[in-house]
Amino acid sequence: MFWGAAAAVIAAGLACCSAMRRCDEAQRRFAFCGGEDSDIKIAPEFPSRQPKTDAGEAAAQEFADQKEKGNVEKAYLLATRLAGYLLSSSGEVACAVQKSEDPQVVLNRQILFAFAVTSSLEASPTSELITQTAENFFYDSLKTAAPELYEKIILPEAFSLYLLYSRDSGEGGAGLGEPFAKLCGREGDAELTALGNSLYEFFQKVCLEKIAEVRFQ
Repeated sequence: MFWGAAAAVIAAGLACCSAMRRCDEAQRRFAFCGGEDSDIKIAPEFPSRQPKTDAGEAAAQEFADQKEKGNVEKAYLLATRLAGYLLSSSGEVACAVQKSEDPQVVLNRQILFAFAVTSSLEASPTSELITQTAENFFYDSLKTAAPELYEKIILPEAFSLYLLYSRDSGEGGAGLGEPFAKLCGREGDAELTALGNSLYEFFQKVCLEKIAEVRFQ
């Protein structure tokens, strides 16, 4: 009853949030790269000139369809599970995230995990709406459970740097050890670079496995 009444509002909100995130990501990339056309080529993703009501109705219908398939609930369960891995004090992921005496390194391990969540969701074959829904649930879970950590994770510097290296390396994130070491304040450190590479590979493997387990329809 509630979902049926709220579908249009939620779907429109998710669509708006998705557009705002893409716009913000484009701005962060542009600012980080110095705004040179040779470095960045971002095409605006504006919809064609159609009545807003049609777009809203289409989004609401897609949301209703995904809800009926069970994908909205699956997105919530997946996101809360992934957030739980990041915030847990026990387990293999927690050990990988928190194993350091340097608070700066611990924070950047957490940020790298969040980036792995986002990149893995966006690489999954599910619909854009469900991808964005899962991302929103993930960050909302962090914001509720650990607001101070959430505020640090959403700062644009780290994600902009990881996005830049991912794009330039063309290796699906295999070269993220370099920006990881840089963000830890030890640019060029071979040990931290190797650690960042292995951590991202492990984090992405965990995320992709959990995404596969929920079996979006």
